[in-house]
Amino acid sequence: MIWHLNNTTIRNPRRYLEALRAYDKHGPIEGLFDRGNVTAQKKLYNLILDAGVINSDVRDSDFNGRKWRLGFRDLGLIAYKDSNDEPSGAITKSGKALLDAKNEAELQDVYFRIILNLEMRKKGMCFRPIPLILSVIKLLKESGARDSINLVEFSITLQDYREALSPEDYYIEIIKFRELVEKNRGKLKELYANTYKKVYERNNRNPSIQTISREYPDVSFRLLELSGLFRIEGAKLTLDSQYSNFLSTLCLDNETMPSELTYYQKISSLPVG
Repeated sequence: MIWHLNNTTIRNPRRYLEALRAYDKHGPIEGLFDRGNVTAQKKLYNLILDAGVINSDVRDSDFNGRKWRLGFRDLGLIAYKDSNDEPSGAITKSGKALLDAKNEAELQDVYFRIILNLEMRKKGMCFRPIPLILSVIKLLKESGARDSINLVEFSITLQDYREALSPEDYYIEIIKFRELVEKNRGKLKELYANTYKKVYERNNRNPSIQTISREYPDVSFRLLELSGLFRIEGAKLTLDSQYSNFLSTLCLDNETMPSELTYYQKISSLPVG
């Protein structure tokens, strides 16, 4: 299963805060999460456009409205269904925490808690991507190997989630790929092309190789960096040194919620404590 964080329409995840501020000022939008409500979707997009969050000559785009709506939902910032805490379309506790952050440190803390707790739920599989990534980084550190993961390594191993694989399996894949890179100096273009083709075929030719190799890892790296857990240095994902002493503990925090409903209740009610 090929997965990614964020979406390819909203490449810069820092825009969510400005968009949420605009929504807080001019929303909520009734029926935003109703199936087929293109009027509400266009209203959301126009609201964000008019706030100057994005630059575009396009207006009344329900497609782009759906992309922003999806981003807000995935990060637990706007309620997508009625609950005891808030009605559909209302800003959640997580969203309010983001809006109420008084400085960069508080803002970073909210992003950290949200992103750390994100789950991938797709095709009957469910896992927490951030503890998985951290576990592989931990194994790389312990082995004495380079403990950063570059974009190519990420896109052909961790991004291709396979339920039967353990963190050790992904670690081994990365090490073996690095060995191939060393053996194929001067022929890397061919190696990369063949490797991406294998991942593409393994996933029933969906999504495209361009999406697997460029678009998805790019947006995932951007959101991972926003968490504060990671830094991006020369297209390499590396653990921020301030979390080195907590790495083992963070790796163990990998439990998923029992249902989609309980997961959303959790992600929309952060930070706790």
